[in-house]
Amino acid sequence: MSGFLFWIGAYNALGAFIVMAMHFDGVADAVLRRATEVVDRPYHHEGYARMWMWWAAMVNLFMGLVMVRAAGWPAAVQREVAALAVGVYIFGWLCVVFGLRRPRYGRGIYALHPLWLGQAGWGAWAVWQGG
Repeated sequence: MSGFLFWIGAYNALGAFIVMAMHFDGVADAVLRRATEVVDRPYHHEGYARMWMWWAAMVNLFMGLVMVRAAGWPAAVQREVAALAVGVYIFGWLCVVFGLRRPRYGRGIYALHPLWLGQAGWGAWAVWQGG
């Protein structure tokens, strides 16, 4: 379980910096359209998009750092942190499922299914194994 918490926590913490860089339209377009094809039209921030992006970055950074730190905590606490992470990943996957109803997403959106489910599955396995 400590391996899951450390590696997935580091992944989340480092990913937060990519989301922070996505504050700029050019970076967001490069990540969302050109690199991952999650959106199929040129991307630019509208409305409160930057605010939500910063919120997501801060949540990812906090969650990642807590998970990395939790890797050294007692097993009972690790289990709680990992179980909460599994809940977050299931929730993220459900957001992708319901988000597919919008026509403006590109074919890259389908790569999010194995990503979210893989993270949730790894976490559930770690919680079930207990170590």
